[in-house]
Amino acid sequence: MAHRVLFGRRTVMTLAASSWAAGFTGPLAWADGRVATTLAGKVRLVHGHVLLTAADGLQRVASTGMELRSGDLIATGPEAEMHAEMEDGAYLAVRPGAQIRLVAYQLTGTAADTSWIDLIKGGLRLVSGWIAKSNPGAFRLKTPVATIGIRGTDFEVQHFAPEEAPDPEEAGTHHMVYEGATLLSTEEEDLEVLAGRAAYATDALSAPQLHVDTPRFFRRKRGAFDAQIDEKAASIKETILAKLEEKSLANTGETLAQRIERFRLENPESTLSDRELVERAARRAARRAGNNRAGSGRGGGRAGGGRR
Repeated sequence: MAHRVLFGRRTVMTLAASSWAAGFTGPLAWADGRVATTLAGKVRLVHGHVLLTAADGLQRVASTGMELRSGDLIATGPEAEMHAEMEDGAYLAVRPGAQIRLVAYQLTGTAADTSWIDLIKGGLRLVSGWIAKSNPGAFRLKTPVATIGIRGTDFEVQHFAPEEAPDPEEAGTHHMVYEGATLLSTEEEDLEVLAGRAAYATDALSAPQLHVDTPRFFRRKRGAFDAQIDEKAASIKETILAKLEEKSLANTGETLAQRIERFRLENPESTLSDRELVERAARRAARRAGNNRAGSGRGGGRAGGGRR
């Protein structure tokens, strides 16, 4: 069964039974207890102390060239930073004092592609790769209060717990888009964030809001390591194609635009999927319907009723 939702000027068809995320709870386990993981990327830069915890609980100190796999938890020290080139060509920078989990990752060049990252605390910057560019619905970045859908290529996210928010900023998820556009979503609303703008969400049941100006903590993040990210962003198309050709997922001489068009012709239903968007809309409708019923019961049919 399919649903249609509107994103900006574009109608998105969502398959309610989207296979990649349906019922997913984490890395799969074999019958003998081993954890099944897939290669997600490789570490390209480590500054300071960075600890990797695998899905099976094995811990190791990150070093350049080390493999990252689905299920890995990445934790950077207070002054540390780690960069990784993902298998689909994306470039990930994990900021100081952050914790992120590579919940699910799979690169096949088909509708089964999956990239799901949880930002538990702190911040990251991501230049998106093949998966987000070819099938945005196959990419998901979640924070404790919001979900970010990619409609662009280069963005930053920072999540502050209540006791960590720098004055005068509020606790919650803050988001800056450098190129393209994203969708910052909570259980209350979806907000399109365009290049050059920043937005925030204080909690899961409040609507996201645009920042009037770029927050100071995003401006302070520019440094020597960001110059390297900028270089990667400038050559991201070539990087993605090289990754695809390495895995025999792209034809020699094929441009990225041609490869994406071929993917969409081969997988028309997948390129339009965004199950999360429709599920949030359904939860909002159910919650508001419940609030309206409760209001009618208390108010004896009184007209009005404020918007949450």
